[in-house]
Formats: sequence, structure tokens, C-alpha cells
Amino acid sequence: MGMWKVVCVTDASAYIASWIVRLLLDRGYTVRATVRDTEPTSVDLFKNFHYSKNNGFTEFVQKAIDDMEGIMSEPVQDGHEPKLANEAVSQVVKINYFSSCCRCLFGLQEYL
Repeated sequence: MGMWKVVCVTDASAYIASWIVRLLLDRGYTVRATVRDTEPTSVDLFKNFHYSKNNGFTEFVQKAIDDMEGIMSEPVQDGHEPKLANEAVSQVVKINYFSSCCRCLFGLQEYL
């Protein structure tokens, strides 16, 4: 008799839980999940678009995600609003796009 490999993950759309879900799925588990009823952020959409089931994130994409999360977790100064996910994605994508263009066109490594 085969074992059923079913796991329930609560709040599966959260950052750590989403990694647990991916890990479980990659290992052949059936995942039942609960999620919050919220729209995905720009960072969530970026992650979902760039994730490969076979390879995860490339080093380049993982660095971009780390940079985005770093921007969003920066301390907020008095009188200022915290940075939104779309601001973080926009800022990182512009920087990384420029860096990639410089590397491809001119062979410049110092922009990385």
C-alpha cells in the first residue's frame, strides 16, 4: 500500500511558505494550501515569472530579488513612506537592465 504524501501549508503566499510549497512540490508531495485574499505584489509577480521548476532562480534573478527585498526593508525615515513593491522592482530592473546592456555591448564588468 503506497503512502499518501499530502501536506497542508497555511498562508502559502507568504515568502517563506511559498519556498516550502515549491520544495514540497519538487519532492513529489501533494500540497493543499491556504492563502490570504490579497493581490500579488510586483515582487511576487517577478518571482513567479522568473522561477524555473527545474532550476529555481538563476543567480542573476536571485540577486535582483534580494535587492528588491533589501529596498523594501530599508528603514523608513520620519515623514517618509515605506517603499512599495512596484518601486523596488522598477529600481532594480532599471539597474540590472543597464548592467546587462553594458556587459553585452561593451564587455564592461564593473557595472555588475
